[in-house]
Amino acid sequence: NVLALYVSKWKEQQGFINLNLSGSHITQNGLKSLQVLTTIAKLNLSGCRGIHDLGIMYLTALTNLKNLNLNDID
Repeated sequence: NVLALYVSKWKEQQGFINLNLSGSHITQNGLKSLQVLTTIAKLNLSGCRGIHDLGIMYLTALTNLKNLNLNDID
C-alpha cells in the first residue's frame, strides 16, 4: 500500500518528523503503520474520519510525539 511505502522511506530519514495527515482517509491499519516512525514529534490528524480508540492506542508507540491534533475526528 502507498502508506507503507512512504513509511519505509520516512524511517530512513534522520531527525524528527512533523506529519500532517489532516482530512485524509487514514485507516486504523494506517495508524498502525506509523508505529515504526518513532521520530514523529508532531502529528496532525484533524478532520480524519473513522479513527477510533484502537487507532489512537497505536500512537502510544510514538515516544517522541509532543503535539497531537485530534480535532474533528469521529
